[in-house]
Amino acid sequence: MKDRLAFDTRAYIGSNSEEKALAIQLTAYVREASEGAKIIDRVNYYRLKKILGKDGQFKIIEPDLGAKDISAFYVYETKIDERESSAGIRMRKAVIEGIPDTAMVWISPSGGESDYQEGRIVIQINDSSGADCYGICLPESFTKFLEVSERLTDFLKIDPVLEVEKLRETPFLVSVSEEEFFYLMKEVMPEFDELWDYISSGNAKSRKGKVYRDAQWVAKRVRPMIASARTRVDFIMAGATAEQLMVSRGHKIGASSCGVRNIDLLSSSSPLSASLSIRPGTASETFGGKKFIKNCGNCGKKLNRQMKAGDKCPFCGGTYLGC
Repeated sequence: MKDRLAFDTRAYIGSNSEEKALAIQLTAYVREASEGAKIIDRVNYYRLKKILGKDGQFKIIEPDLGAKDISAFYVYETKIDERESSAGIRMRKAVIEGIPDTAMVWISPSGGESDYQEGRIVIQINDSSGADCYGICLPESFTKFLEVSERLTDFLKIDPVLEVEKLRETPFLVSVSEEEFFYLMKEVMPEFDELWDYISSGNAKSRKGKVYRDAQWVAKRVRPMIASARTRVDFIMAGATAEQLMVSRGHKIGASSCGVRNIDLLSSSSPLSASLSIRPGTASETFGGKKFIKNCGNCGKKLNRQMKAGDKCPFCGGTYLGC
């Protein structure tokens, strides 16, 4: 679980819209993992579309990410992945069925068997051609996941979900109009009235702004790293570079409810970070003459960024001499 990435660049291989997909997902990731931001500023809106494939079977795609079915993005590397992907399969089925006046609520709590410091909710409003979806990060202080589940199951008149890990794999189907649905969410989670008003007003659909513009700039520079990547460490280096560049443009990327940062994985004691230290001079460690530097050799401050000879430490002004 510790090595599960919040932003995995392996998802952006072999797509005609790879650069756009990378920018879209980097925007979503940075907004959701933004340190100190209000909960409404971390809502990630995306649209799913139902299309008929050449084989006569329906595909569910996120148009901004290309023509891949969303099931191609599911991950099965850990038990948590399996549970969350199981929930994804059920939510995908609801989009295929396309029953108007239905919504799905999926909750992935913090704690349990996960390392998540925050929980996450996904709201999916279904219609005949697809679904409007909202990824919502819950503050670390919110821990009443099973209470929320109990209120929902009471409304739905179904058996309650009594375990955190069972809840993680159990999205709830609610058969009400969109307007009624948000009234229900206010009853179920009254702590977040402002959030439900923000989403139901349509404001969440239009917010990209500076984060997206910066993500486009970063995607253009990181895409060649992804295209040339061969090992998992190469992809992690690409992800760490994307994170560093977004930080350099003023975005604070903190803990995510979806996994760890690439930067943290490189600087941790995991086997992946260890593999970097015993393979000096490889493409996995360096790119374009730069090397990933964890700490300043002069003042000891944590840097976690790629540097080339001549670059200066932002804390003490010391010069990196290269190696």
